[in-house]
Amino acid sequence: MKKNTSKSISVTTGVLLLLAGSGMAGIITLENADFELPNTGKISTGFAAVPGWNNTGTSAYVNSGVDKSSTKYGSDTSYIGFFYKTDGAGAVQMTSHVIAENETFTVTYSNMNGFNSGVTAGITQGKCVLYYLSDVGAMVALGFVQTDRDTAYADTYWSPVTLTVDATAAAVGKTLGVQFRATNGWTFVDDVSLTYQTVPEPGSLAVLIAGVLGLGTCGWRRKR
Repeated sequence: MKKNTSKSISVTTGVLLLLAGSGMAGIITLENADFELPNTGKISTGFAAVPGWNNTGTSAYVNSGVDKSSTKYGSDTSYIGFFYKTDGAGAVQMTSHVIAENETFTVTYSNMNGFNSGVTAGITQGKCVLYYLSDVGAMVALGFVQTDRDTAYADTYWSPVTLTVDATAAAVGKTLGVQFRATNGWTFVDDVSLTYQTVPEPGSLAVLIAGVLGLGTCGWRRKR
């Protein structure tokens, strides 16, 4: 009688494909990621009173904080974060995520640059940094992305920005944070999201694949 080996082979192939793309992934929670709180009107003295966010450094802030975008920045009536170049180093948020080996992080957000007359097109205005705190409390950058001015005076539209970075050996066991700041003129930020993905080491994945292949072979032999 002809043996049906196609089912066993198909199952093994499916599991191998699953393992090939395996890895843990998830969302890293950011408090007040859309800057809607505290919902008390414009705040231009920094982020100490903005839930989830804090000032970077101890200098006084006079032109950074949160505001309704309909006030200056368009027709939307929701709040945004705004940052000016002379106000410290922007805003930071420390997450509760402890960095593990083989993790990759992706932060996405909406960005607009503008309100800096006399600055030529192409100059860097906004900056987003993913970082961790060292053992002595210093911010150590894992990676950053900078956004440029598209026109000589101001951008008039929001653009999506994405930053993807890998965990380093020195970062393992440390807590992940995110920072936004202006490097020239003004930059505006909204709708921030942060995710992670863990990719298995090649050696670990090879062991898993070898195990599945062994199970598939045993199953095929028993059917014979």
